[in-house]
Amino acid sequence: MWNPFKTKEISKEFCAFCSCDYGIILAHLVSDPQANTLLKARLEHAQLLPNIALKKSSSKISSVISDWGLSKSNCICVLPPADYRLLLLEAPNVPQNELKQAVRWLIKDLIDFPLKQAAIDVFSAPVRAGQSPKIYVAVTKLDYVRDLLDVIESAHLKLACIDIADLTLVRLFSFFPESASGIAYLMLDSNVARLLIQKNGILYLERNLNANPLNGSYHSPEQYESLVLEIQRSFEFYQSQFSQVLPAKLFLSPNLNEQENLKTALITSFNEMSVNTTVLDINQLFIINENSLEHPDFYLMTMGALLDQTV
Repeated sequence: MWNPFKTKEISKEFCAFCSCDYGIILAHLVSDPQANTLLKARLEHAQLLPNIALKKSSSKISSVISDWGLSKSNCICVLPPADYRLLLLEAPNVPQNELKQAVRWLIKDLIDFPLKQAAIDVFSAPVRAGQSPKIYVAVTKLDYVRDLLDVIESAHLKLACIDIADLTLVRLFSFFPESASGIAYLMLDSNVARLLIQKNGILYLERNLNANPLNGSYHSPEQYESLVLEIQRSFEFYQSQFSQVLPAKLFLSPNLNEQENLKTALITSFNEMSVNTTVLDINQLFIINENSLEHPDFYLMTMGALLDQTV
């Protein structure tokens, strides 16, 4: 994704951070060929700096990174879904070196802030046979990117790139054997309910769901069914739009372990549709030294950013 500037690497070590509603999440993965986990990696360090604003976080980030022995290391910043828009557009018929400029004009009426304040990146989107080429356009505010640069520099780190949660999660799920047949992930937290579908490491669908079952919106079988129907409609769109079959696997957020009735309703409904449905166990992916990870969805997107450097 975004690489705002190029400098010589000063370290072979990488860490990642994500600024979200709960504070700053920091993570450091290391390769572990002996690990009895899918990704042969260990979460060496992980920390949440709670309730801290991005602009005020550099000194605390620097302190934590120093304690980890990672000062001056490379850092990947992960934008959570709330901090960017991902737009699916027809690809303009222009040379590659003119694509971003052409895209800027295409999105000017699709964003709620001035175009000159937009930072964008573009990557290919899948299409079914016979369709015109499409692209995903990731859009965030340029001022936010500048804030990230300032924080990273002040924390004595080197910014490697800025990534987005949808792509880091796609990268993570691409390691599962079921990736070749399609994997869906239902992300649930107090501030977001989001469905993602990937196949063979390609993002096919990302969608914010209309209601969030962890903030008190769902208390009855009728309300559980509402969420099931939203997911079913997303599956139907995926099948019709891309000429695909149902995903082979639906992973549910680890947060569903705290919502037993909702978890049971989702597992029962989608297993009946022959979609193997289960709560994601992070311990099957990595060796986790922590007893538990608060806000696991945000840790997953942060750790996913490190896989290219670790696995």
